[in-house]
Amino acid sequence: MASSGDLEFYRGVVEDVYRGSVERGGRLPGSPGDRWVEEYLRGRLEELGLEVHVDSYRARGWLARSWSLEVWDGSKWVEVPSYYMARTGPGSVEGRLAFIGSAHSPSIEGSLEGRIAVSTLEFPSLSLGLLVPAAIHVSDPDGSLEASAGLGEAKPSVYMTRLEPSECGCPVDPLSYEASQKAGASGYVGVLMNYPDMGCGEFTYYAPSDGVLRGLPGLWVEARSAGRLEELARSTARARLSLEAETGEVEGRNVYAILPGRGEGVVVVHSHHDAPYGGAVQDASGVAFVLLLARHYASKAREGWTPRHTMVFLFTEGHFDSGSGQEAFLEAHRDLAGRILVDIAVEHIGMEYAVRDGKAYPTGRPEPRAIFASEDKPYIVEAFKRALEAHRPRSTLLLPTSTILGVPSDANRFWRRGVPVASLISGPIYMFSSCDTPEKVAYSDIPVLLDVYRDAIDYILDHAPEPGQATQ
Repeated sequence: MASSGDLEFYRGVVEDVYRGSVERGGRLPGSPGDRWVEEYLRGRLEELGLEVHVDSYRARGWLARSWSLEVWDGSKWVEVPSYYMARTGPGSVEGRLAFIGSAHSPSIEGSLEGRIAVSTLEFPSLSLGLLVPAAIHVSDPDGSLEASAGLGEAKPSVYMTRLEPSECGCPVDPLSYEASQKAGASGYVGVLMNYPDMGCGEFTYYAPSDGVLRGLPGLWVEARSAGRLEELARSTARARLSLEAETGEVEGRNVYAILPGRGEGVVVVHSHHDAPYGGAVQDASGVAFVLLLARHYASKAREGWTPRHTMVFLFTEGHFDSGSGQEAFLEAHRDLAGRILVDIAVEHIGMEYAVRDGKAYPTGRPEPRAIFASEDKPYIVEAFKRALEAHRPRSTLLLPTSTILGVPSDANRFWRRGVPVASLISGPIYMFSSCDTPEKVAYSDIPVLLDVYRDAIDYILDHAPEPGQATQ
């Protein structure tokens, strides 16, 4: 059973990672904050007595330095509150505004040559509760999942800008961005119509994060500016848009520890360590959970226990570079990749927030989460089904990888390369905002989730076949 010491350890890691990141301006790939957290993780793993390694690879970096949007209202230039659109091209442009309608539109009629496109984006509502019929198992002992499913439009899914899966498990770009570029636009403004005030005093939204470096400078504008901006855009008022950013290759680093086993199989337990801001839920919550599991199994090993299969506790770079760290790890360890029996990924153990009158508020429940499990591997499905039935965590679905969402997490690239997965993730509305702070972590759920994962991993270690043997 999980102990009070486990929760104290977990909370300490979350707060360390969050505080260290904020002090250094976030932890995007290659940034000072990410370099710091890599060394922090190396040190914590070494404290556990594990064999620690750091692999370097080339990642695509992008770091905004400054941005602004000004509109001429007929007598003066007026500053419009804005935020950078991640990984779009740096530059300063001036031109007439052009309102082009929905950001979900894939095509634009006519030329936008030299103009700054303005479009409106509505986040769809997508509750995990809607996937209950597809679930292998549902754990909802107190009705939290059912209550969350009833929120409807009060839960905009900032995880997706349109209802289709993202290959990297991160926000996808508005279709009209590329259509505007093809039509000759010099800049792009996306107005987030139903993006709430997160309550921490600043407007931030980090998207897209699919790893693509785009050429057209882009900015996000929040809903309260929508009416006036649309009016000015329809009247073809002039605007000035500026985005300064550093781009280019950076050093990505995967940090991992190995606990050797008796057989040939490998069980990976992982999370990603990069994030745009302090990222308490995204993803200090996952990092701390993997460290907590590493602490548990390292303690057993010190007492003379040896796992049947080798265990790898992995912290990947590049979640905000289209999952490049996963690809780099598999490329660097091809000998090991074919022996991975499961990649157990953990991300976003957070509390649920919903929207009322344009403001985010806590519901008092955990954010619904799903464990996406490779349904063709009985030892994975049975492990998590048994553990969920035994410990009954709140708001948790065990889902196959065959739903519309695929595997929308940092395990996505492993899965696409044929590695079996069991990937826990949720999509709270604050997770691409700097308002993702430690009080939003679902600390009260950690003890039961730790029990679930210990049981599931123990089952897999005991029941997974050796690589090349028939699935059991």
